[in-house]
Amino acid sequence: MLESTKPLKYCYYDPQERVIFNDFSGLTLSSDLLDKVTAEIILIAQSLPVKVYMITCWKDVTLKEDFNEAYRRHLPELLKYVKGALRYDVNTLMATVTIRSETVTQHLQNTRSFIFPNREAALAEVRRLEAETAV
Repeated sequence: MLESTKPLKYCYYDPQERVIFNDFSGLTLSSDLLDKVTAEIILIAQSLPVKVYMITCWKDVTLKEDFNEAYRRHLPELLKYVKGALRYDVNTLMATVTIRSETVTQHLQNTRSFIFPNREAALAEVRRLEAETAV
């Protein structure tokens, strides 16, 4: 079994859950920050022998004006390295609108634009998706 990656600043791989976790809790999200987070996720994903899902916590985030454009650019790039992206604890209107609108406008439904209430619900969906694809 793969070892857990050492947590970088924002992301880590959990080998037990076979998921890359990303935590935006309380952050002010900007283009620069998203560049850094994306680089971390790609670094972790490239070190794994198979693609895994990514789960991100969006609790209490603030979005800077340049974030939406950066999110639009980075999301398709990330999907080259992960099976899909799931989110939870999205409790700000702007974050919800950004996630849902980019998923629809870019036809990225495999990112599972569903927003889950908590980490456990997002993990349950990953398990369901993994079981679905194992058949």
